[in-house]
Amino acid sequence: MTDRIGLKTGSDRSLVADRIARAIYAYAGRTRRAVGHATVRKGMALLPAPVAKTIAQTLCREFASRAGTQPSQSELRRLAFLYGVFPQDPNFIALTFRVNVYPDTNARAIEHLLARVTPDMDERDDLNVMRLFYIHKTSPAGFDPQQFQRITFDAIQHDGILVDIWRVLFIKLVMEKMDAGRFDKSIVQHYIEIESDPNILYSILYLLFDKFNRLNDLDALAAVVAVAQFKNSAEGLAIAYFFLVSFGFEAQAEALKESNRGLPNAQLHPMSIKGRLAPRPVSAASDDGAADDQIDPGYAALTWAWRDAELQKVEIRTRLARKPRAASPRAPDAPAEPRLLVAFFGQMRFPEATLPGVRDWILNDFAAHAAEVNLTFAICTWRETGGKVFLPDDHIDTIGGFLSPPIIALLKDLGCCTISDIRPHCPRVVSKILDQAHVSTEIDESRIARDFPGETYFDVDSEAGYMRALGQTIAEAVDGNKMLMNQGRMISRISAVTQILATIDRSRPAPTHVLFIRPDLCDLSGSLASVFQQMRGRSNWAVVDEDAYAQVVEGVGDRFILADRLAADEIVGIGSYTQRIFDGVDPESALRRKRLEPHQMLRSLMFEASIDIRTVSRRTVGWNLFRGAVNPDTVLAELRVDVAHMADGTLKEAFTARL
Repeated sequence: MTDRIGLKTGSDRSLVADRIARAIYAYAGRTRRAVGHATVRKGMALLPAPVAKTIAQTLCREFASRAGTQPSQSELRRLAFLYGVFPQDPNFIALTFRVNVYPDTNARAIEHLLARVTPDMDERDDLNVMRLFYIHKTSPAGFDPQQFQRITFDAIQHDGILVDIWRVLFIKLVMEKMDAGRFDKSIVQHYIEIESDPNILYSILYLLFDKFNRLNDLDALAAVVAVAQFKNSAEGLAIAYFFLVSFGFEAQAEALKESNRGLPNAQLHPMSIKGRLAPRPVSAASDDGAADDQIDPGYAALTWAWRDAELQKVEIRTRLARKPRAASPRAPDAPAEPRLLVAFFGQMRFPEATLPGVRDWILNDFAAHAAEVNLTFAICTWRETGGKVFLPDDHIDTIGGFLSPPIIALLKDLGCCTISDIRPHCPRVVSKILDQAHVSTEIDESRIARDFPGETYFDVDSEAGYMRALGQTIAEAVDGNKMLMNQGRMISRISAVTQILATIDRSRPAPTHVLFIRPDLCDLSGSLASVFQQMRGRSNWAVVDEDAYAQVVEGVGDRFILADRLAADEIVGIGSYTQRIFDGVDPESALRRKRLEPHQMLRSLMFEASIDIRTVSRRTVGWNLFRGAVNPDTVLAELRVDVAHMADGTLKEAFTARL
């Protein structure tokens, strides 16, 4: 065949192929053609095979460059002619597939092409990614996540359309199919490097971090995120950096920032700024305000696609405006006789069961590690008291204190995300946790006071009082949303410490520190007094329980807050802070109302006051939430029965080894 037309050199063939390709392309675009594609196809058969192949490749490139991502009708007619000339050419099949599957899908054309895909084409990544996209659009249940993960991203990364198709499929994988077998962490890097929408990136990273946290493989995910290269997306870099910081991967976050240092404006993104000023472990070195000094005022002039950018800019601006006042001269935080007000805040769910335990832990802890601290107790609660139970959709980590870490890890390996997910494996455990009656009583102040040393201070409000003061304003703004109303209740009880501090200040030496602590904690361990000693000597600080899920939504843990008086005076102002936001009619107030979502209002207030927020892990200060009859011993007893009745021998052995 190569002898039918004599072409002596490769350059001859290339020149002839280019001229023929241009002629065919121009001819294919004519509205009136004297010769059909079948005749042209016969003419191609007279050419040497390498020349015909080169012509086909040239025509594909020409069409792709001229037609763009959304070809006109005339270009589609041209493509139909060219496909008729080269009906078996894999490049034309792929090209025709692409214009018929994205963005709109011509099912009839796709089915025609699928019938002509030969076995040797099955290894083509471009065809495979488009075929999976077609399945995703027409038969979502048939989408195979393992087949998707076998696609080599490098083979398609130079084609914008294929990259976008791959991106859509990755999102589907994470949102719908991540638990369907093995998940290749390496592809996460490709996704975060190409995702241009920061809001979608945030949602996908949240799902990924949650997934790998449940699998006890978060270190591996962080390592992948840390090496991502953001060629153009300053917002993508800011979001990824914020996630790493929030989940405690400081070194990886800094490595990510350093390797993308040349990206314009990345450090001016609000999420970058918020990340640099995020809560840090108690053990971390003090920045002494240096991070504030590094905020380039140019951040305020930039516009971003990130949904909370304007709100964050308001908070940053407020922090910078308040900074001179927050940094004004003050007494060092090292009084000879520190006076700590221990303020229980929130609803007393099981006061008889929890308060003695929390009281004894605090008294013993400070006696052992900070005996010089004078303790005073206060209760800021509601007249009504009730036992809050666990719910089926609560995350498995909420019961992490009732089951050993090896058991929790095993359940996560089995794909358990919520409490209800555990039922197929451990039905008695789940029943023990979920099947509790709600308890509702009224607190007895005199009885509680007898359980505490010295004078105990109270601020007890009612539901009616809350509604008159703050609740009704919030209810009208949030359409009675129960979760947000409960956040308002918590804010109200923290704020109530204001009056108690004022009363003590008038009658006795003023407290130098405040410990805000929930009354429904149990199984407390470790030493908060030792943390107190570590923080002494610093000023304007607060220590909270470490909670990555709170931090990644721009919140903080709220099981306990240990603060010096300067920070405490800001924290107790959260009631008036929230009231101003919900009374305000200005655009800034409207933006700020989002912070009523769990954990966020407290962090925003502390952020704007330049409080040095530190975190302490459950390894240092352990705790659980008391939920009635649920405790490690009762749950373990039920777990032993569940394991004894397991029919799967391998599973039974795995649980037994961890009991």
